[in-house]
Amino acid sequence: MASWNARLGDLHRDRLERARRPDAAPRQRHTLALDGLKTPVVYQEFAGEALGSHCWEAGLYLSRLVAKQQYLVKGKRCVELGAGIGLCSVVAAMSGALHAHATDVHNQPLLDLALLNARLNDIPEDKFSVAPLDWLADTDHLGQLGVAEVVLAADVVYDPALHAALERVLCQFASVPGSHGLEVLLAYKQRNVGSEADFLRRLEACGFTECNLTEEMAAVPPPSRTRVHRLCARGNQG
Repeated sequence: MASWNARLGDLHRDRLERARRPDAAPRQRHTLALDGLKTPVVYQEFAGEALGSHCWEAGLYLSRLVAKQQYLVKGKRCVELGAGIGLCSVVAAMSGALHAHATDVHNQPLLDLALLNARLNDIPEDKFSVAPLDWLADTDHLGQLGVAEVVLAADVVYDPALHAALERVLCQFASVPGSHGLEVLLAYKQRNVGSEADFLRRLEACGFTECNLTEEMAAVPPPSRTRVHRLCARGNQG
């Protein structure tokens, strides 16, 4: 486990380095059939291991869950954190989200690819957008992203060093005027039980409560060691 966490740290540093230079990695095209969607999802990803360049298991599962349980996003304004190639945002838009906004660290090639993936699935321009968002630097400008009713976050808790910044971002989203009823759909591959549990406790301290997702997950069983939480801001417990 320790070696795997060290490997993730290396990948995270590589991702930040890639954000500072153009990404010339070749693209790979995929087609993904999801229960609940009328048409398969078409998406491209960059070859290689760098974080964000392709969709990890938790992102694939969160996409499956949203496609099957569309009420989670239907008619709602969604923001995805650490979106990478934007698959979860694309699926949210295809599942009836009012608007899906994919965000990630400053990496224009990656943001452009997320936008391309939306276009590959004929998502209207007014239903999908992308923007850079660095949790360590951009949190004073969250209001510019507009009101979020659902935050999608897949495999964003792999690095405990980023938990405080992610907590701050989520709590600030909940405090944006008009964001009453904010929900966070958090999915991740369990890697460090202690730090992940501590992160959830910190979110509870800033006003989030675990809302029931048992029946939805029973209909879409997660892979081994994949954890999913539906976190509701105070006043929106379900």
